[in-house]
Amino acid sequence: MIFLLRLGVCGGCAALLAQTLPKTDLPWLALPALAGLFWSWRQQPWPTAVGWGFFAGLVYFSLAFSWFGETAASLLGRFGSITVLGPALLAAPFFALAALAINRAERYAAAGCVALASALGFSLCEALRSLGPIGDPFAQVAYPQITTPFGLVAPWFGTAGVSAMVAFVAASFTDYFLFPTTTRRFVASLAISSVLLGAAWHVFPAREYAAAHFPIAIIQGNIRQELKWSKGAFDLALNRYLGLSNTLVDLPNGPAPKLIVWPETVIPTNLNDDPALAKQFAHLAQRADATLVVGTLAEHNGTPYNTLWYFAPHQEPAIYRKRRLVPFAEWLPGEAWLDHLPFTNLISHFGAGQESSVIAVGQHQTAPLICWESDFPDLLHDQLMRKADLAVVATDDAWFGDTAGPYQHAQIAQMRALENGIWIVRAAATGVSGIIAPDGSFTQRSVVNQIQVIQGLVGDRIPTVFARLGPAPITLSLALGYLLTLFTGLLWRRNVRSS
Repeated sequence: MIFLLRLGVCGGCAALLAQTLPKTDLPWLALPALAGLFWSWRQQPWPTAVGWGFFAGLVYFSLAFSWFGETAASLLGRFGSITVLGPALLAAPFFALAALAINRAERYAAAGCVALASALGFSLCEALRSLGPIGDPFAQVAYPQITTPFGLVAPWFGTAGVSAMVAFVAASFTDYFLFPTTTRRFVASLAISSVLLGAAWHVFPAREYAAAHFPIAIIQGNIRQELKWSKGAFDLALNRYLGLSNTLVDLPNGPAPKLIVWPETVIPTNLNDDPALAKQFAHLAQRADATLVVGTLAEHNGTPYNTLWYFAPHQEPAIYRKRRLVPFAEWLPGEAWLDHLPFTNLISHFGAGQESSVIAVGQHQTAPLICWESDFPDLLHDQLMRKADLAVVATDDAWFGDTAGPYQHAQIAQMRALENGIWIVRAAATGVSGIIAPDGSFTQRSVVNQIQVIQGLVGDRIPTVFARLGPAPITLSLALGYLLTLFTGLLWRRNVRSS
């Protein structure tokens, strides 16, 4: 009976946690979902807790990643399910690790610190999941919280801090459920959380920010993925994006933009091999008196790169090469051992850029990011350390149609803006495109699967603590805090036994 109860709670709460993500968008469900998961991982042998953690992770990530295979699965035929199951199997061990951390917190931490240790351990495991060349930062608990008071923590302690705060409140509920007599401790935990969130609101850096002043434009051409690499797609894309961009010159609607951004790889060609086309883009930039950012491909020393080309009036183009590639899509991990497997011929073999480039556009220093890169806070932080004050994200979310994918991806960009107090210009092939303010909200936002030209204003960056620190010290602090709670718990228990 207990086994069936744990099975239901563990699987049900994992499914409930997935409902916090787009498109369901019910962020407050994170509290009961995590509280139930923490309960299912406590008061049992640690190997059992690890098993329940893996099971919960498999349920959660299978639901959260269900959109991964929207287009790619069709390329694999009957093996298409691997596009969802594979990433879920890679991510589930981090839920198993979180279950172990929480189980050991109950075993070793002082009774009054179990909730804190649980929160630190869970958030640490989430942060670890996004590290390394095959790290996957999607579906973190923090991202849906941008619209709740928990999001106010982001400018101070980033995504990891938001996750830790949510987990602390949830773990406090778990503690109270397991030990109802600890009412005073439960009330104190909620009071501490409320005070911290109130303080974060009171000093929220982006509660007020200077008026935006720099005009920009975003072109969303809405060319579906199944058309993008088909015969005639190049002419379709070129004519559509040139035509839409020319309207900004010939039929202006508002202030003339100083920056025009096209999405990732919308011009499916190696631009190095077509100087006439590059000259055409440069001419458009001169006519518009604006910097034109074009997502396309480039080759360097025989290696293809996913690139953004910046065409500024009367200047040589600047090129940004994508640094963080999508594993199993843009590069093959362990290629020497795996390249003989079926379907690996479908994987691109791009080179990875090495420069944390910052490219000047007018009075702004822009931080270019391509698609997947916007999910990793360390990449943008590197550019901020090089004086970037405006982020430009070009992405091709056409792979995922109108599933939850484009909305999850856009939500992550909102978190990057909130963490760093920075404006973000986001251009997506089929959406979501738009302008994100330093408070994490869209000031302009496109509709998915529509042709749109977005015009608006961006402004100056607002300094935040997280932008100064970056994610590495936060992750290290989580690890040290977790170990410290266990160590002090061990000392406390030793003193109790000896007294």
